[in-house]
Amino acid sequence: MNLTEVSNYQGIFNDIGDLLFITNSEGQILEVNNAVFSILGYSSHELSGKNILDLFPAKQHGKVKATIFKHPNEKRNFSGIKILPKNQGPIAVEINTFKSSWNFSESIIVVVKPFSELAFSEEKFYRIFNHNQTLMAILDSQSGQYINVNKTFLNSLGYCKSEVIGHTADDLKIFLDQKKHHNLLKDVSESNEVRTEEVKIRTKDGNILTCLYSASILQINEQNYFFTSGINITPLKDVERELNQNLQQKALIAEISQSFNSITKSTPKFNETLELIGNYINVTRMGIFEFDKKSHTATCNYEWCNPKEKISDNRFNKIDFNKHPLWEKLLIEEGEVFIGEMKGAPKEIKAFLSHFNIESVLALPLFIDQKFSGFLEFENGVNQKAFNPGDIIFLKTVANITSNTFERIKYHTLLNEQKAQLKMAIENTGIGLWDWNILTGETYFNENWAQMLGFDPDELKPCLKKWREIVHPDDLPDVQEAFQKHSSGLTSNYKSIHRIKTKSGDWKWIMDSGKIISHDSEGNPARAIGIHVDIHHQKETENELRVANATKNKFFSIIAHDLRGPIASLLQISEVISQNEDIDERTLKQFFNSQLEISKNTFDLLENLLSWARQNENQLKYKPRTIELNKIIDYCIRENSFRAKSKGITIVVNQAGPSKAFADEDMIKLTIRNLLSNAIKFSHENGTIELGIKSNEEHASFYIKDYGLGISQENIQRIFSQEEFFTTPGTSHEKGSGLGLMLCKTFVEQNKGQLNIDSEVNAGTTISFTLPIH
Repeated sequence: MNLTEVSNYQGIFNDIGDLLFITNSEGQILEVNNAVFSILGYSSHELSGKNILDLFPAKQHGKVKATIFKHPNEKRNFSGIKILPKNQGPIAVEINTFKSSWNFSESIIVVVKPFSELAFSEEKFYRIFNHNQTLMAILDSQSGQYINVNKTFLNSLGYCKSEVIGHTADDLKIFLDQKKHHNLLKDVSESNEVRTEEVKIRTKDGNILTCLYSASILQINEQNYFFTSGINITPLKDVERELNQNLQQKALIAEISQSFNSITKSTPKFNETLELIGNYINVTRMGIFEFDKKSHTATCNYEWCNPKEKISDNRFNKIDFNKHPLWEKLLIEEGEVFIGEMKGAPKEIKAFLSHFNIESVLALPLFIDQKFSGFLEFENGVNQKAFNPGDIIFLKTVANITSNTFERIKYHTLLNEQKAQLKMAIENTGIGLWDWNILTGETYFNENWAQMLGFDPDELKPCLKKWREIVHPDDLPDVQEAFQKHSSGLTSNYKSIHRIKTKSGDWKWIMDSGKIISHDSEGNPARAIGIHVDIHHQKETENELRVANATKNKFFSIIAHDLRGPIASLLQISEVISQNEDIDERTLKQFFNSQLEISKNTFDLLENLLSWARQNENQLKYKPRTIELNKIIDYCIRENSFRAKSKGITIVVNQAGPSKAFADEDMIKLTIRNLLSNAIKFSHENGTIELGIKSNEEHASFYIKDYGLGISQENIQRIFSQEEFFTTPGTSHEKGSGLGLMLCKTFVEQNKGQLNIDSEVNAGTTISFTLPIH
């Protein structure tokens, strides 16, 4: 073998990781590789000439000798064989021997492997162990010494293999809680079950790792060992810690938001909230400074002081930006004032804060309507405070919430002022307000709304059903249609004029208007608000004006036609008589009879017009007294006898009992006269008209019945309409004014009676009325 070959052979020999010994046939050590020096700790001088048996415990010499010298070239796995390192306890090993030649002499090559290598002699399992990403190790179950560790174990903890093998975890101070590690191995040994704990492990450099550490029993050739594995969960714990911090901050932000949600200047929750933040951040003091634009200063109006620290009476409570413009500039332009170490602070700020024994400070600006309004200030007087990025983000969020709170307070105050003004305006105008939750049917009515109808607010149930009950049934369909058009988008708002029942049972006209102000997620109307305005007086005035206008028109119509026609006829008859001297007596009598009839009708019309006008002007005074109805009936029959006789009509009077009544005689006389005149007008020739009186203890009842044309129900309604004077021609084409029956009804009711019409077309009509006796 040449020198090169010898050199190559020596390099390969030393690169082998197992312990290699070359001995003579007697066991004297001739050569060893570098692994022997590094793992066992002996020097070449100490091993030179030494017998290999001396490296094993004396009680195992027999096993070792049989392995090396009696069965060379065989792999012998003797359990319990241990080799003796120089400075540590015995290491369990496997021994293999081969006959060879060294320096031209017969020799034996002894290969000694740590016993853990035997467990992984299978290539796949060895790869799993050595290349696994968990920290794996095999420990002697008696001494606790490391027999073998994988690459992840060495790389994670920063050791080389020779620094670990043959040493215990206690020797290397790997576990922060050594007792916990001992108890874990003891529990595994006693239960022979896998045990897992979360442990802290110290690296060679002193860094701390958090591991999920498992231990179990590994049996090799009837010998028990501890097999351990550790998963480095330090990154996960860091993430968990950050997550917990974020969750804690989110919970705190939620609590702060809730605390600030209903806050007003008069509540003490500012200080309570500052305490929550201060305890979490762990600072000496924190405060809320509000900016006064007029003086250009900021004053601490709310503060929290750490009760665990002594706070000086000389505190940072006010800053004049005229004297310290840099503070304001940093807040507005940089978004913060952060002094973590006073020696690095700008001179202006350092000089200012030196008066208050502040070591570090963080100030974050507050804005209202995007205008600078103050700042949040966190200070430490004991030591410097290091704020991590997560804390800064959290505190900036708190500053934003605080800004929103002050902005809400501003608008809350403004809103209250506007509400007070609106309430005063509403109360003074008497407008009723309503608010309808369309989804639930719940409604709100303000005090004016209730009082408008004579109710106390507590008497009205806040529901749609109650509202429907008090809307006039004739108006309800129109009201619902108006709101439906608005909810469908056909109109920009809702408006309706309708009647509502008051507490007393009367109907009152109101103008109702409103608007849908919100919708649900599906676009359906969710809420509507509106107002009620009492327009009953206007509505009555409007009706009165309409009736007055209709009356005026009818009055002019009567004057233009109903009076002008008869007077023109009288003039014509008079002209004929005056211009014809040869008129015979019979013709002349006919003329006089016509004049009499025309004059009578015209007189009745004028009397009706006069009575109607006086009644509308409230000039017709009601003067009741005890009257005799039979005398009034006789008087009216005499006045209408010519008309009745001209149509051959028979008038029959039926009377039972007393005929007295308590009423205004002129009104009743006009009433009966009109009723009899109408009966004659609508009776057929040679017909019959019946008049009668019936009485009881309380009332006298008058009736008149004819068998003429009759009146339809539709026309009965028109007769009593205030907006028109309805009339129809009689059986002999007699004309009327439409005033008669209307006056009759008015006068009867004014005399505390009631007028009724019972009629059938072409069968006749019965009109009756009652009057009080007393």
